[in-house]
Amino acid sequence: MNVPEYLAYFPEFRLLTWTPLGVLDQADVKEIVSFIEWQESNVTPEFNRFIDTTRLDAINLNFSFVFDVALRRRLTFSTHPEARSAVLVKSKRSAHYFELHKLLTDCSPLQVKIFDRRSAVARWLGVPLDVIDQQRERSPIK
Repeated sequence: MNVPEYLAYFPEFRLLTWTPLGVLDQADVKEIVSFIEWQESNVTPEFNRFIDTTRLDAINLNFSFVFDVALRRRLTFSTHPEARSAVLVKSKRSAHYFELHKLLTDCSPLQVKIFDRRSAVARWLGVPLDVIDQQRERSPIK
């Protein structure tokens, strides 16, 4: 499976980064979840994730879809080693989708945390800030 162009993997930090752009919809989420599940099954389940949502214009998802995805991730990830998933948000309005994901994956090996500062993301993931900033610069425009 090819890595979608809006993702970057930093093997030295075991970090997969995703910077969605424009409008985040169900097709985008399905594509990234498929890639992550493929990576976990075929390459390694041992990597952290970083989602930078600050370049989104809008989020077009509904509660039922977010619920289903989070529950699926909790169940499929239950046998994997612990991993961290950091989400950078620019507003409380966009954060509620990821708060739901965080709530539904609680008590699983997938630890989800939401941030409003890049420096806090880097500290929590244990990576240099320039890795977080580098992903932002590499993200193509849709």
